[in-house]
Amino acid sequence: MPNPAQTRALLGAVRDQGKRGEHPHGFFGCMYYAAMHPSEVAQLSKRDCKLPASTWDELILERSRPEVGSGWTDDGKSYELRGLKRRARKTTRPVPIPPVLVAEALSDEDTESPLAEVPYSLRHAGVSLWIKAGVDPVEVARRAGHSIAVLWKFYAKILRGQEHRANQLIDDALGVPEESATTE
Repeated sequence: MPNPAQTRALLGAVRDQGKRGEHPHGFFGCMYYAAMHPSEVAQLSKRDCKLPASTWDELILERSRPEVGSGWTDDGKSYELRGLKRRARKTTRPVPIPPVLVAEALSDEDTESPLAEVPYSLRHAGVSLWIKAGVDPVEVARRAGHSIAVLWKFYAKILRGQEHRANQLIDDALGVPEESATTE
């Protein structure tokens, strides 16, 4: 999965395609920064957005538009309008969004990378970033629209190698002075 710098580079390369890149840039940005499902991004509209100039705010998701193929719909369209995945019909899902997504202030960087070959990797990279940043797993699951069980099933492996950080958090909670805290 791409790291934040690689993701900015990938999104910047998409944006730099001019008019052709505007839609995919926003689409992929929502998948990474808000960890939205592609079907949620496809149905996103201005009425779902609270877009301040430079602070965190949120999207209020009410529906999705999964691509299912025309053979699977009643009206012959290749998509269906639906409620949110695994939620009651009229349930909404608030999704906090960072200023970088709101402002689309992305920098240009080297885009040569075999990572993120599948756009859905951006959603996984966003969720992984939140977990590694230390965001409470319950909050990560809520933001991503997952259950805790799904979160741990797919993302627990990224926490390997975090023993030193875990030790420091426990030492802090116990009130152990930093100079006497044990390290690896």
